Amino acid sequence: MGTQITDTGARAVLALRSMEANAFRVSQVTTRLLDDHTDLPDLLAVRPQATGSAAQLDLQARTIEDARTWAAALGGTLRVEDTEHLNGWSASADVVVDGVTVHVCAFQHYSAEERAERGAAAVVAA
Repeated sequence: MGTQITDTGARAVLALRSMEANAFRVSQVTTRLLDDHTDLPDLLAVRPQATGSAAQLDLQARTIEDARTWAAALGGTLRVEDTEHLNGWSASADVVVDGVTVHVCAFQHYSAEERAERGAAAVVAA
């Protein structure tokens, strides 16, 4: 009985090689960014992700200002959105570094003052 590689087997091998290449690229970029940017604010989380079709690194900052600092250092622009259904602000930027999509993000709850302003605006609108 011999081993025969079918089309399905060949596709699986190619997918594995692609995933390995993406994992290596994510590892290299993650290590370099963290080593090169020790002067930037500490991160809440670092989440490397690699599949056969994607290479991504999520950098979650503690505050929106910290995320803005990281995004700027990587050459990106932070987008801040009002996410009222989550009761706060959501911020993100995507920058491609050596084929890896680096997603910088942060979330910040509304302050007590912002919640009060929103409540007053809702009463006036009603």
